[in-house]
Amino acid sequence: MLSNLKFLDTNKQVKTSNVSLLTAGSLLLVAASWLRAYFAQSIMVDEHAMSGFQALFIYLLFGTGLTAYSIAYYKLWRTNALSIGQIRLLFYGQTLLLSLMLPFLSNDIFSLLTYGDLANKGIDVFNRIPGVLSSFFSYCNPLSGNGPTVYGPLCLIFLQSATYLTPENIYISLIIYKLIALIWAVIFIEAAFYTAKKTSVAPGTFFFIALNPILLIQGIGQLHSDLMAVVMTACTVYMMMRNKTILAFIFAALAIAVKMNYLLIIPYIFIASYIFKRRKQKTFILKSVAGVLVAATVLVMLYYPYYTSKNTFLTPFHSVYEQIPTKSIAEIFGDAIFYGEQLSKGGFQLSHIIDEDSGGALVSQKMAAWNGVMMVCRILALATSAFLIFTFFRNKRTKGEWMNVYLRLLLLFLLFYSHVIYPWYLMM
Repeated sequence: MLSNLKFLDTNKQVKTSNVSLLTAGSLLLVAASWLRAYFAQSIMVDEHAMSGFQALFIYLLFGTGLTAYSIAYYKLWRTNALSIGQIRLLFYGQTLLLSLMLPFLSNDIFSLLTYGDLANKGIDVFNRIPGVLSSFFSYCNPLSGNGPTVYGPLCLIFLQSATYLTPENIYISLIIYKLIALIWAVIFIEAAFYTAKKTSVAPGTFFFIALNPILLIQGIGQLHSDLMAVVMTACTVYMMMRNKTILAFIFAALAIAVKMNYLLIIPYIFIASYIFKRRKQKTFILKSVAGVLVAATVLVMLYYPYYTSKNTFLTPFHSVYEQIPTKSIAEIFGDAIFYGEQLSKGGFQLSHIIDEDSGGALVSQKMAAWNGVMMVCRILALATSAFLIFTFFRNKRTKGEWMNVYLRLLLLFLLFYSHVIYPWYLMM
């Protein structure tokens, strides 16, 4: 009895120390973002004056914070130390803390606010835009040019809301958008929480998703708009767990209206509906068709106010496949072959990599080897996907198990096939 009490006391101490380490890591990340702004005398992420020593100090501080967070994150996940309810509370605490971060890793938030400001002025942001018409444009990276937004109308609606009252004040618009992001965070954790309870997943699995530093830092700290789509994806899964197929299609449409990449959710709905259908085949088909029509209607309603030409729809859709490579793991392996020799000789010039006349396509003398590595990786990914599906159909099929299999399939696709892989897509 005494040994059991001692074990429980030790376990509590370990849990408390790891939660404290997690919080300390978050505090260091916030501190790094504020110090960078102080040293640079600007919240701009690019094009500012900061000495090499100051930059090194900031990166060391950020690296220390990220390392501390990652160690605590791994230990809490590995030990399954927290209950689902405790994880939900911890998410709220870390979210509030990381929402204090200033733009640090990416200038995307400034580009997004520029799009919102221009849309408020009646400018079609799905075509080439005159960015200089927005006072926020000066905070963007000059290399980004005047390119159109690849985000959809739902994202644009909230960006317009953030910039509507204060089109000349980047700080107030930033605060408003942070408040909007906090609302999305609440919806996300509640949908994920009730999905976890419905499927009886292990607390460790729920912790891995809810406290993932990629989601919190990029979605909350750096205000990347994919957070909205991740929230809609969580709602889609939750509705599928409750057999609310039509509502699942609606939330999937809302995710797609943030960014077209989330078309990847649709196969999940179809397959989950088919595997766990409780009605006849005919009813399943009718419900699926109705769901697609409802989703299409939602998308049309959201895009219609912004429609000026086919580019209104095609520009976001192009982001699914028309991007410069080197964003999937397979392509990174290929790039290691292409760039490795040049790097070993002391670096290379950007002009050797980018062919400006072909729209930024990579030019490589070793394209055959580059493609060969990618193909091997993708064949392995296909074989792994087939094995996962085969194992699923042979074993006991539950909704929770299908959700896990689908997430693994999605991860394989994003890592080895997608040209648009960003870390936060792994939270889908």
